[in-house]
Amino acid sequence: MENFASLANEFYENEKDFLLANYPGLTIHRLKRELEEYYHGFLDQKEFLESPCLEGESSPYKAFTDKLREGIPLEYIQGHCYFYKSRYVVTPDVLIPRNETESLVEMSVNYLNKQSHKKNLQFIDCGTGSGVIALAILDDCDFPIKAIATDIDPKAIEVAKRNYYLHQFSINPASTCKFQAGDRLEGIEGSYDLIVSNPPYIKATSDLSGVHPQTQKFEPHLALFIEDADYEGWFRVFFNQALGLLVSRGVVLMEGHENHLLDLKSLALECGFKEAHVLRDLVGNERFLHLIKE
Repeated sequence: MENFASLANEFYENEKDFLLANYPGLTIHRLKRELEEYYHGFLDQKEFLESPCLEGESSPYKAFTDKLREGIPLEYIQGHCYFYKSRYVVTPDVLIPRNETESLVEMSVNYLNKQSHKKNLQFIDCGTGSGVIALAILDDCDFPIKAIATDIDPKAIEVAKRNYYLHQFSINPASTCKFQAGDRLEGIEGSYDLIVSNPPYIKATSDLSGVHPQTQKFEPHLALFIEDADYEGWFRVFFNQALGLLVSRGVVLMEGHENHLLDLKSLALECGFKEAHVLRDLVGNERFLHLIKE
């Protein structure tokens, strides 16, 4: 079999400027691992079983490097990502989970652990996308929880359901996760201890210059952007919906844009939350909103 290292080295040196511009932080070592993983993925597909060589017009090497030259994110090329403690399916219908969002999972798990003495513990993951937040929380809690995961895009819901199917056996058998298509929290009934969300939080015009071109081109805009004029109204509806679904002292944990979290904190208090706190991520950037109902 042809040598992964030599092919990866040659490609990396020839395309280095493009790769570093479109794949920040990509090293030759990671490129080799990604190529090898992609190659073995090809071996799992029937149409490539008869010709699993690396080189040639129909080779996995050419397919992989052609996609790289287009700037397609590695996670979409591979069809999966690594998040928190597990591997999840991702498609272009859902956002690629970021490392900083793992802190949202950790905070949620810590909060739910403190509530684990309660019966009928429930949380909502609003804007679930691939489902990784809800599933990572359920996977990390060894006590029964009922979860509802919502998304406005039915295609995203299908990806989340697929991930649930793949991960259900690592979740407490007494826990459940229901998936529901809808805008924000509409159509949900009941009382919940926690609402966790990584919603669209980028202003479509004024924040656009800070968005990486690869993200703009390939990731779903519905999950990323809110029109500038609609921004406050979008979150006002969300906060009011959350207040109507939370139990007393219930909590919202939400990821947000560092330029807008202080304004959203004030808006949440105006809507009726008892407490609102802006929290920082592991590198010190303002990243999360922690709200507590009266």
